[in-house]
Amino acid sequence: MKSNDVQFAEIMKRSEQVKEHRQLVNKITADILVAVLLIAMIAGAGLSVPTLKTTAVEMTETPYGSIFLVTPYLGYVIVGLLAFALGICVTILCIHIKKLKGKD
Repeated sequence: MKSNDVQFAEIMKRSEQVKEHRQLVNKITADILVAVLLIAMIAGAGLSVPTLKTTAVEMTETPYGSIFLVTPYLGYVIVGLLAFALGICVTILCIHIKKLKGKD
């Protein structure tokens, strides 16, 4: 028979483990949501590249201002940056999943 102090310590330890597991699951859920949103943004930006290219060429008859307004490749830059952000999110997601599997 365990004493009350030992039982209380075990209950508190298990409670902390459950809290950590829930936090990790919440982080993974948030990472997946961000990754899905970034995929949607990349798809939207990819579909709008021809429109941005045409608009940039029409707007910039004189070469001054932002480099993004002068070149017709603004859409490609946006898609590249969003793809990089998606890669970061997927990497963080994989790290969280590895931690989750390591604790079980």
